[in-house]
Amino acid sequence: MREFRSGTLTRKLFADGTGMVGRILFAWYKGSSLDCDCKRWRLFADVLNDTAICLDLIIPTFSRPMIRLIICISGVCRAVLGVAAGATRAALTQHQARRNNMADVAAKDGSQETLVHLAALLISLVMIPLISENATLVWTLFVLCTTLHLYANYRAVSEVTMEIFNQARYHNVVEHYLSWGEILTVKEANRQESVTLGLRRPVKLHYGASLLSIATRLEQLSALEKVYEESKYLLSIDKQLSAVSIVLHEEVATVEELEVLFQAEVLFFILRDKRGLVWKTAWPMLLHACQSHEKATSVSELLHFSRDFTRSHFSLFVKMASAQGYLTHIAQLGSDEWRAVWNADSCQS
Repeated sequence: MREFRSGTLTRKLFADGTGMVGRILFAWYKGSSLDCDCKRWRLFADVLNDTAICLDLIIPTFSRPMIRLIICISGVCRAVLGVAAGATRAALTQHQARRNNMADVAAKDGSQETLVHLAALLISLVMIPLISENATLVWTLFVLCTTLHLYANYRAVSEVTMEIFNQARYHNVVEHYLSWGEILTVKEANRQESVTLGLRRPVKLHYGASLLSIATRLEQLSALEKVYEESKYLLSIDKQLSAVSIVLHEEVATVEELEVLFQAEVLFFILRDKRGLVWKTAWPMLLHACQSHEKATSVSELLHFSRDFTRSHFSLFVKMASAQGYLTHIAQLGSDEWRAVWNADSCQS
């Protein structure tokens, strides 16, 4: 009896310990993206929840050495889903509080969840005595209910319509603007946003990079400052055209963040591999730049063209986006934490 209690306690300590470590690491590694990609992480939390339940169900089929491992994995899943679910619930509640009534929305959301749990409890009291001895029926019902649960949550997060730009929605809107000269409606941009996979770009984006990552010498910094006079950001692209880096000033405003991302999207539009397809763009100067890049274009030329195109089109883009109902004074763009201060004579990061 004493050995049984000792083994049970050890398994609980392992499960709790791994769960705590998982919670800390996940919050450190992905905490900044829980706001900007709250729909994707909300669905991720639901998948983890069902995964943890599945692991609990298969524990009796394994030997003792494997049971401890499965318990630890299940504990990590529950710990991570606790962080993801709690953080995304706060973000979605803030979005739903249209009259600045976040406490009211949170209270009613909690009551709704309690009602669902109560209904599940009553159904379980009726069903468990009927199906507990039939493993096939248990697994059949589990698969059906899990599939229904994930599908319902997928549809639910897909229908959430946010007027605030994140990188995925902003990419969809800017790309459509560059292609057709029009702004996607808020509902269309949200429908095009993937809630399962992250945003894929033709080149890598370092958004919120350190100053030293793009300028190791004062001459390089001075050259960039000439391109971005009086701007609170610096954008650079490497010689291999494989990565775009954006350095943000510590006093950068939201509209300036949208501006530099607009320039980045112009670069992505030019650099993406069309594989022989005809370029589709509403802007003749952009079409010329795309065709020139297929022949040969230097990094400096790409940088200057994208900067000039942004200067001539960004103000119009913001006006059209505002007219469609997008909020341009706030955004959730998920930048890294680096901020810099620079001037013509010295810099610090």
